[in-house]
Amino acid sequence: MAHQLRKPLATIGTGLELLRRVGELPPAAVRARDMMRRQLRHLVVLVDDLPDVVRVSRG
Repeated sequence: MAHQLRKPLATIGTGLELLRRVGELPPAAVRARDMMRRQLRHLVVLVDDLPDVVRVSRG
């Protein structure tokens, strides 16, 4: 399951990286992009922890 979640997260990360490289963006767009990047990092950590959670829950 973690693998299936990582693939769309990687695609979102690529899109955010492209937005970073675009250059000049309006300030509101920069804030939104940065917020999305932070939230993406949180999701990646959660997805990376999923296998450990499954192992612990199974004993």
